Amino acid sequence: MGSPYLSNNETILLSTHNIVVNTIPAEAILTSHRLMLIDYSHPQILPQDIPFAAIETVTIGDNSAKDPVLSLSIAAPDGTRNTIGMVFSQPQRTRRSSERDAWAAKLKEMSMTAQQEHGIRPAELVPPWVPGEMPVPEGKEKEKSGQSENVYRPLISAQKRGRNNGAPKKTRMVAAGAAIIIIIVAVVLGSYFLAPSLWGKVASVPSALTPTPAPTTAQTTVPTPTPEPVETPVPTTVATPVPTTAEPVTITPTAAPQLSIPMTGVWVHVKYDGKYTGTAGTSGGLRDIAGSDEGYTQIPITQGILVATIQKLDNSGNLLTVEFYKDGTLLKKGTTRAPKGTVDIQAELPAIPW
Repeated sequence: MGSPYLSNNETILLSTHNIVVNTIPAEAILTSHRLMLIDYSHPQILPQDIPFAAIETVTIGDNSAKDPVLSLSIAAPDGTRNTIGMVFSQPQRTRRSSERDAWAAKLKEMSMTAQQEHGIRPAELVPPWVPGEMPVPEGKEKEKSGQSENVYRPLISAQKRGRNNGAPKKTRMVAAGAAIIIIIVAVVLGSYFLAPSLWGKVASVPSALTPTPAPTTAQTTVPTPTPEPVETPVPTTVATPVPTTAEPVTITPTAAPQLSIPMTGVWVHVKYDGKYTGTAGTSGGLRDIAGSDEGYTQIPITQGILVATIQKLDNSGNLLTVEFYKDGTLLKKGTTRAPKGTVDIQAELPAIPW
């Protein structure tokens, strides 16, 4: 085990809390001489000292919860290796990767320097850092003897945990008890002097409330406002026209009649929600086509190659569709959504069987 005091030439390099060391909630302190692990759950047990010469490897990573992890391999006296895993728990919206990296860099630096001077020197770890029976806390006599040497000064972390704050707690408890007694006395005296005036006011209330028969006249006037709720049906009649106006809006898209496909002859079909222009027919006989919306134009041929070039006259992204039909059968189809886009299609009419 270690000592909870720093020597005269020892300084604190790094300290951290809210970490988990091998499943133990702990605090870690890195000084110029050692690494100290302090168990939160057993504050009466002295810190675990780990000399830098016993740290063989230092690795970093993340656990399954994405918390930063610092792993140390510690040489044991029996020739084995003990693993110390320091998990830097991350509350919400907190990132501790940089803190873990700073610890890893400093531990690597201190362990390499110590091993170059002294080589690897094993260190003995005791529970709870390794499996085994928990050590018995040291007695008060040993604590007194350690403090009388005046060679050590207490750690800041020990002061934060309030190990020597017994006397202030007692004084705070006495002060709190005295304040409660004063408040109780003040409440009793206040009720004694103010109670007669309050009782007088309460006693006068029943005399003012005695004329209770008056509510009988109020009950006769209450029925008169009943006709007013008749006005409530008015909003219901106003609400009814709303669906009637909405229904034509939904019907308008389906109400637009679609032109039927001619079942005989050769036709070019142009469909566009806007104006268009172009030509259609054969290479030797083209017809001008212009208009808007949807239309069919007959091409007076029975065989050959059909060609059509139709262009949009606006910059919209609406769909322009151009199709060739023969005797109600679709031969070719072309579309475009480009602003002022053009559809160029051609189709060969099937030969007439003799």
